[in-house]
Amino acid sequence: MNYSPYITLIGWETRNWRHRDRAIIWCKDYGFKPITKHVFSGELYAKESREMHTKFKKLFTGKTEKFFFATMCKSCFNGGMMGFDVYQIKKHSNHFELVQMPKNPYK
Repeated sequence: MNYSPYITLIGWETRNWRHRDRAIIWCKDYGFKPITKHVFSGELYAKESREMHTKFKKLFTGKTEKFFFATMCKSCFNGGMMGFDVYQIKKHSNHFELVQMPKNPYK
């Protein structure tokens, strides 16, 4: 199993509610948990990180729109000066890997 010990923080600022809702849906699709209204944390593989960054770069193109990705190791994240609620979010995250099986492996 390819387990990644890195935490990714994603945050954004926008006035467009459609862009905000789309970003929230993407974060939930990748298993991110909300820290604040526009900051989410979760774990991503390198390929997923590139995909998310490309999606966000295409979405937030306005003058008043901004986003950031911050990747850090788990020990740095745990040693950070964050509130207790953030640590509770990370304790309940499940670690699993999705595996795609062929339709009929015996043909």
